[in-house]
Amino acid sequence: MMLIIATQEIETESFLINELNEIAHHFDRVVVITTQKSNNITHKFEIIISKRSDFLLPAILHSMKKLFSKEAYQELRDRKKMRVNPGLKSLIYNWITTWMIERRLQGYLGKIWQGEEMILYSYWLNVYAYFVANVKKRNPQITAISRAHGFEIRDFNDYIPFRRTIDTYLDKIIFISRYTKIEYESIVKRIANEVRAEQRVIRLGVNNLGQFVPNAFNHNNTLHIASCSGIHQLKRLDLIIDSLAEVSEAVKLNWVHFGDGSDFNMILDYAKKKLAKNNITYSFKGQLANSDILKYYENNDVDIFINASDYEGIPVSIMEAMSYGIPCIARNVGGNSEIVINEISGKLVPNAASARLIADVIQEFHFQKVHDFQNYLELRSSTYKYWTENFNAIKNYDTFLNYILNGNRILSNAG
Repeated sequence: MMLIIATQEIETESFLINELNEIAHHFDRVVVITTQKSNNITHKFEIIISKRSDFLLPAILHSMKKLFSKEAYQELRDRKKMRVNPGLKSLIYNWITTWMIERRLQGYLGKIWQGEEMILYSYWLNVYAYFVANVKKRNPQITAISRAHGFEIRDFNDYIPFRRTIDTYLDKIIFISRYTKIEYESIVKRIANEVRAEQRVIRLGVNNLGQFVPNAFNHNNTLHIASCSGIHQLKRLDLIIDSLAEVSEAVKLNWVHFGDGSDFNMILDYAKKKLAKNNITYSFKGQLANSDILKYYENNDVDIFINASDYEGIPVSIMEAMSYGIPCIARNVGGNSEIVINEISGKLVPNAASARLIADVIQEFHFQKVHDFQNYLELRSSTYKYWTENFNAIKNYDTFLNYILNGNRILSNAG
């Protein structure tokens, strides 16, 4: 059996790389088709690059013809229904991208495919899922699947390009969270579209290469807080800073942030202005390798992890913190309620939580660590257990593999 994966930039998609390295030995051949070069990854699969220069002119001509097709008419009508700008440029771009990938795949398969079973897998529910659906349309014997993460569903005012083709020809859509699945279903109702694909929730997960020892933890009176995200408006580093500034000066805090972004200098200046207090120390570590961040969690006593984003699917950063038994504070947005469970893995605050409310939660954690240390250690243990049961990568890869190969049962962590 062959597994062929379509994605834009495999080199930056560590989840996909880890997933494929884990499941590759179950297939006779695993191939990733991508439009970006991938020179710096270790993998157990083939990579073929679809270069724009290879098929650009015929792809443009093909796309011009498509403008007068029934599919183009339906697409423009659906965009109008969703109050999305018609965007002929984006239509043509998607057609060009899809057509070039299809030609590259056809050339590859013409050399090696002997008609054996094939699963064609888009890692995102976007133009690559459209590509998968188009191949399925012409080759009904293959199995066509796609993951859906969240952000691609919310693009363009909740509009997924060419969703009629996607919904008609995909066999399976695998959502990474219940929230994403519910959001997708609500959008389907809005445009009154029929979805043929089976739909399941199978979560992503992370590996923990360290060792969790709940009692090997330093009991002191400083609360060590970590956060990890890009630094831009959506991630709300300003709200974290405002919350820390609201904490009583009797509470000692040490905050470390991992990540970089377009608003780095602005956030750094804001922190200097708001956190010039004797009880707070902080540092911005910038963009580090993921392995270095995990080593930090393993080698330092991080008491809590905080995420204040305006939107999330299910944050990888929270999964990683929990895999080291670090309880988390997060706003109730996106899929956060599926990973941050009050009294089990941390504290979920309302979406509209003020800096004052978040500061109160931080102070509660500090009080528990200083005055009720045994219960704090029990919270760390339950956080680690929740990660093990729900966001352990090996378990979740096995569930995913079982589903795409058999499709007749789903293990306990799917919903």
